[in-house]
Amino acid sequence: MGVDQELAQTTAQSAGNEVKPGRNIIFWGLNKDHCSVAVVGLGKKVKDKDDIELIHLEKDAVRIAASGGCRALDAAGVKNIEVEDFSDPESAAEGSILGTWKFQEYKKKKDVLPKVSIFDPNEDSSSKWLQGAIKAEAQNVARKLADTPSNLLTPTILANEVQNVLSPLGIEVQVHEKKWAEDQKMFSFFKCSQRFH
Repeated sequence: MGVDQELAQTTAQSAGNEVKPGRNIIFWGLNKDHCSVAVVGLGKKVKDKDDIELIHLEKDAVRIAASGGCRALDAAGVKNIEVEDFSDPESAAEGSILGTWKFQEYKKKKDVLPKVSIFDPNEDSSSKWLQGAIKAEAQNVARKLADTPSNLLTPTILANEVQNVLSPLGIEVQVHEKKWAEDQKMFSFFKCSQRFH
């Protein structure tokens, strides 16, 4: 997905100068460096923050656009995707990585996930892209744990998974035994976990 100025003009002309928000168009063979380019509509410029919903609308538009473009390219068989930074590399990374993730922990034949990177990086955009990538990967770990069936993710296994993810990052994880949960009067947690031991 990443485009230079000349390529942007070519794609805009081919698309009729309008791609509706959330929609994308894939162009093939526009130049020798990019065999495929996804053009994604961002929509109209909006105020940056919605105080009622507590979301940044422009960041959200970038996430949605990056995600949509990456998913479209992935579905078309493109497995090495460069993403334009949309003037917000952090949000572009989040959308791209979240959009291409799939839960396939228990599939025998796993799909090949695309490699997603930033197009034409500089020091600042690379740093912000990395921040977004870390946030997205953290959310993907949470998605994996949430999507795992409860009979395969008992409290003990969950604690071990969390420990495996966080301990290498220097975060101390305390795993407590059954007796501790009883002493803390965590009866609903304890009753749920009883079924799986």
